[in-house]
Amino acid sequence: MAETYHYQSNKLKEIKTTLNNVVENYKKNPEQVAELLSFKGQFYEYSLNNAILINTQNPYSTFVASFRDWNAKGYHVKKGQHGIKVLYPIRTELIKLGEKDGKIQYRRLIDATPQEKKLIKEGKLKTVVHTRFGIGNVFDISQTNCPPEDYPKIFNMGYSSEQHAELYKAVKAYSQQKGFPVQEEDLQSISLRGNFTPKTKIIRINEKLNDTEKLSTLTHELGHALMHSNPEASKLPTEIKELEADGISIMLQKYVGIKLTETRKSHFVQNYNQCKKLNDFNFEDALKTINSAYYTLHKELEPLLSPIKPVKKVIPINKAAEIQKNEPIQTMADITENSKPTKRNNKDYKYNDSFALDAIKRNVSILSVAQDMGYTPEKVGNYYSIKEHDSLMIYPETNSFYRFSTGIGGSVIDFVMHFGGLTKQEAIKTLKEKYSGRQFEYTPTKQTINSNPSKPKKEFTLPQKFSGKFTRAFAYLVKTRCIDSAVVQKCIKDGLLYEDNKHNVVFVGKDKDGNTEYATRHTTLTGSDFKRDVAGSRQDIGFFINNNTDRLYVCEAPIDALSIMSLMKQQGKPITNASYLATCGTGKDAALFTRLNDNPQVKEVILANDNDVAGQQANKKILDKLQTDYPHIHTAVLKPKHEKDINDCLRKRVNRPKENPQEMEVER
Repeated sequence: MAETYHYQSNKLKEIKTTLNNVVENYKKNPEQVAELLSFKGQFYEYSLNNAILINTQNPYSTFVASFRDWNAKGYHVKKGQHGIKVLYPIRTELIKLGEKDGKIQYRRLIDATPQEKKLIKEGKLKTVVHTRFGIGNVFDISQTNCPPEDYPKIFNMGYSSEQHAELYKAVKAYSQQKGFPVQEEDLQSISLRGNFTPKTKIIRINEKLNDTEKLSTLTHELGHALMHSNPEASKLPTEIKELEADGISIMLQKYVGIKLTETRKSHFVQNYNQCKKLNDFNFEDALKTINSAYYTLHKELEPLLSPIKPVKKVIPINKAAEIQKNEPIQTMADITENSKPTKRNNKDYKYNDSFALDAIKRNVSILSVAQDMGYTPEKVGNYYSIKEHDSLMIYPETNSFYRFSTGIGGSVIDFVMHFGGLTKQEAIKTLKEKYSGRQFEYTPTKQTINSNPSKPKKEFTLPQKFSGKFTRAFAYLVKTRCIDSAVVQKCIKDGLLYEDNKHNVVFVGKDKDGNTEYATRHTTLTGSDFKRDVAGSRQDIGFFINNNTDRLYVCEAPIDALSIMSLMKQQGKPITNASYLATCGTGKDAALFTRLNDNPQVKEVILANDNDVAGQQANKKILDKLQTDYPHIHTAVLKPKHEKDINDCLRKRVNRPKENPQEMEVER
């Protein structure tokens, strides 16, 4: 018994020390606070301390419950799983007996004598509640035997961008119920997204915004309305009001399916840094205030959002293959090019061997296939999403997928059918021929069938150019992204970028003969993270600035490529001494090898992918292939110091001109 008590006591001290250290780290790295609040948005019923503990032990948690609660739900924690430590309150009602040797004496209420119980009932003897904390364990849903198709029954799995208009109406209705009418107006500026006026209690939203932007803006202004509409709160410093509204917005956006953008995170950090300069600012109090306000907001808003179902129909994985495919792939990927039907004495493959089909479904990873098709998987908790399709989820444990916007899911075969526009036989044949010998080996049976031809790929067409000067695109790249103006002008002159009629920046990719074969659009709106390839684009050429040199810089985004050129100019180095390639996604390294084959003079490749997990994994994958297939090429890694990507380095350098900027760190 004594050993158990000491273990619990020591563990409690350890947890408290962890919490203190994490909080101190947050004070030094406020961008992590923004990520914590986003994480906390899905654990709104948990205390802030417990949310921190869950995030620290498993930042990919999506839904947690105790061992007993999982059993009550009809599922079981898998053997060998370690629980996530959390704190739970233990409240004991005590009777105050008096003082002895200068110390107040107490007795538990359950141990009270009949006389003491009588005095308590008569109000002559007072009781007090003593609260201490114990240590409990919770388990994430990924640690249980709950199948992915049951996840929507357990927790809200988020909403797709297609539902943002409906969600906006629901949040707008809630705001009006609370006495804060929402008006959509022409605010005479695209940069002014919205505002809240405490005197009139009116929230104004710029009518020029799209549905996602309206929803995002409303979450922020609603935070102001709920927290700063009374006279006392309206007197708070602007920095604190902005920080609190940002906190509410970040948590609510997580709930309605809007990803935490770098712009939103940067805005939060700027406000936090301003708050630190205030004499009476207390970081912990600010977090508690935000957390408390969001808890009430979530509880009140939930009934209005519950009719908007994230999943209209849950389709069991083993039935998903029977659903008719309805959307062809919109990218030119290797797998679709290699899967065109080939004649073999007027016969084709048909697979009826259940063992062979099971081998494909079990051993050919959907994640690998998705990457080979040019998509960019992103880990989100215990599943993966795809950057190009935010409603798609891939579950590695069952090697299955589900697309919420269309209600289609299933195995790797269904994935290739759905995203490749192939028949079932063509999908199986493609997977056999492309992956045989790598993941599995078997001999299929042959039968004659009438094969339906693949659906035609969409024709590539550049978005229409804006008829006037490219003012918005130029301002976004030069002023917001800090790209050197001469670099931008040169790209415009060479036909590598322009502004379309929706005011997006369009980055253009040309093949070795100068033909335009690829394009990707990037928003110029502050706060939006819209990025999308133009349908029909070749995924194996990327955005390429070719100076016919022996050195090649490789990064994820065109903006990073232009940032490298801008940094070189600032350091007095000629930008024409290297070529620059943006693969436009961590899963699109085929563009690099296309360019190496087209440019045999390249002797050095410098990788400048983002300084995050996906970027570093992409670097490793490319380095391994270069060492194997291109041993004559010297390789290096350009690693941003303390920043996420090269453009962050550039902006930090430009915005601090009085300091002595350090060179970018290159690990060789």
